[in-house]
Amino acid sequence: MAAPLGTKTFATPNGTVTATTQTVDPAPQEIAAVALAQIKEFEGLALACWDFVAAYLGREATLSLESLDKSFRAWQIESLRQHSDQMVVLMLGAYLGQRLTNDLDMAWVTVVDEYGTDYAVRSRQWEVLSFPFAAVSKRIENHQCDFMVSVYHTVSHTLTNGDHMPRRT
Repeated sequence: MAAPLGTKTFATPNGTVTATTQTVDPAPQEIAAVALAQIKEFEGLALACWDFVAAYLGREATLSLESLDKSFRAWQIESLRQHSDQMVVLMLGAYLGQRLTNDLDMAWVTVVDEYGTDYAVRSRQWEVLSFPFAAVSKRIENHQCDFMVSVYHTVSHTLTNGDHMPRRT
């Protein structure tokens, strides 16, 4: 059974972030490392974000979580979208996942549970998972924006200050 939604607010280098939290009952999960070939595919998808940012912010723009938030907002209001929903999920999810793995000592994994199979990134030290593709998909479905920076800093904050268990394996 899920607990009611709560919020946590904390300071980041990019300003204050408010994260919605919800504790759910543990569910059995099978977690496996992602093959190197798939990780290479994610790296290629993350690099495609350069073109996504350039399409919405111009060729002079840099690729960052902040520029992806701005580009995503512009993409959402575009009447004839240059990128499909699925392509945006893949590109932004791959970029977010790559940033989490590179910056926060996480690794790509496949998670199988009662809800299905999904890619996630998992802390190498703690029992902390983040689902970057699902994070993007959820924002598209809910017509939300400005989440890349928040998701990144929420995971970082959780790893640094969170109440989590050490990894068992």
